[in-house]
Amino acid sequence: MTDCPDCTPYFTCARCTQARVNYIQMLEKETGIDIKNSQYLSIAEKFYKDKQKAQKLEGRLREVRKKKGWSLEAMAAHLGVSIGHLSNMELGRKPLTESALSLIKQHGFLG
Repeated sequence: MTDCPDCTPYFTCARCTQARVNYIQMLEKETGIDIKNSQYLSIAEKFYKDKQKAQKLEGRLREVRKKKGWSLEAMAAHLGVSIGHLSNMELGRKPLTESALSLIKQHGFLG
């Protein structure tokens, strides 16, 4: 149940229904998962949250690089990856390597 004064346990107002439809459409667009029932909804929500968390970490990798004053070339050499791979990790196109995650953690950017 929502905090909407117009909704009851047996009735959902049009405004809340539309908000839910918009939310589901956004999840479908962001995750590429066709949401047909609540089972798919929970999977899509978890996927979306994981995607957001990963995007935050990728931004942290760039922060570490800037904090150290390293170029893409220097950090790529330190992590043992190509420059293109490092760039793709920073942009979220490739998953972070274990060495990249440990570097982020080492600099206090990861809990």
